[in-house]
Amino acid sequence: MKMEKLSGNTTRKEWLIASNNQHKIDEIKLFFKTNGLGVNAIGLKEAGIEIDIPETELTFEGNAWLKANALRSLWNGNILADDSGLCVEALRGAPGIHSARYAGEPTSHANNVSKLLLEMSKNSNRSAHFLTVLVGYYNGQPFEVNGYVHGKITRTPMGWDGFGYDPVFVPNDCSRTFAELSNVEKNLLSHRANAMHQLLLKIKSIG
Repeated sequence: MKMEKLSGNTTRKEWLIASNNQHKIDEIKLFFKTNGLGVNAIGLKEAGIEIDIPETELTFEGNAWLKANALRSLWNGNILADDSGLCVEALRGAPGIHSARYAGEPTSHANNVSKLLLEMSKNSNRSAHFLTVLVGYYNGQPFEVNGYVHGKITRTPMGWDGFGYDPVFVPNDCSRTFAELSNVEKNLLSHRANAMHQLLLKIKSIG
């Protein structure tokens, strides 16, 4: 990990995304771009920051704040951290905060999906939702927002785009899984996009 503090750009147009997940980074960048905000958002690798932050908290909010606060000593600009997961009604909210490692280490999207479908094989209740919690610091001020999308779990994977559980999640009022949608289409419906809309309202209130 690089221990010196990076100056970044302390203007409102520069954001450090507290992630090395390129899919997640791309979704956030696309949101900023399609909303005409002129924001320069970069991930940890792009910023030259090498850090491993164990997600040891028991809530999405707790894990998101772990990431954001770990970066405050390394970055002077705006910071955006998130924790996201799939919560399945019939599994009492699982995989939840364990979504990324549901099938164990090393992490595998395919293995996670396979385990989920096996666990759900005898359940007629397919209701589920994705949740994203976004936290961080804007213009030096802390913020926290969240976004949801409700839907159902399919019985087989469908589609090739997206990542994680996208091939088995169909949002309400839609006939296709997230993995069958384009990035632009998904960004109109997703939990992360909903959270990002809340973020825009929050930073306007911060000023």
